[in-house]
Amino acid sequence: MPRILYFLLILSSLRGFPLLLTAGSQTDISTIDFKPREGWNIKGPLNVQPDGRMTLLHDGLGVAWKSVELDVDEFPMMLAVVTNTLPRERWAMSVERGERPTFDKKNEITLIEKFGEEGGFIFHLKKTTGWQGQVKFIISVAVEGRKGDRIVLDNLEAVRLTHASPGTPKLCLPETGAVLSPLALHFT
Repeated sequence: MPRILYFLLILSSLRGFPLLLTAGSQTDISTIDFKPREGWNIKGPLNVQPDGRMTLLHDGLGVAWKSVELDVDEFPMMLAVVTNTLPRERWAMSVERGERPTFDKKNEITLIEKFGEEGGFIFHLKKTTGWQGQVKFIISVAVEGRKGDRIVLDNLEAVRLTHASPGTPKLCLPETGAVLSPLALHFT
């Protein structure tokens, strides 16, 4: 499923509609792909595969992190799609200003912390952090649990809506016959 469609589905459910398939020219959305399947640095017993899978090599806590730069005024929202989790593990996503992580909880801003949950998660990065303008920061994904516990980070991107408020979505039946419920999406 295209990344933009994930965001449109989340956006439509925020407005109370269970499915959005066509947005037309109502809302222009641009994104910056943070390339969730490459460029991760590792601390602890975590292995990151090219398919986005982050797996614990033994019991404990492993952290994958990468440095990114973003204009949070232009791209205030962040979208993450996490799949293939196990019910016993804890995973969290946080950000920290700078080019290298300090691994100090005082400096981290936790965006989300879940136990075995998966889905699409959208964060208002600008409001949550208070950052403005061009910012260099660290995105960290922590996985804690037993050997073999994992998550798959399918998507990670910054999002910008170019209109202040989107138009009314046009609802139609999906071609595949599947319907995505807004209850299946997580909002943080």
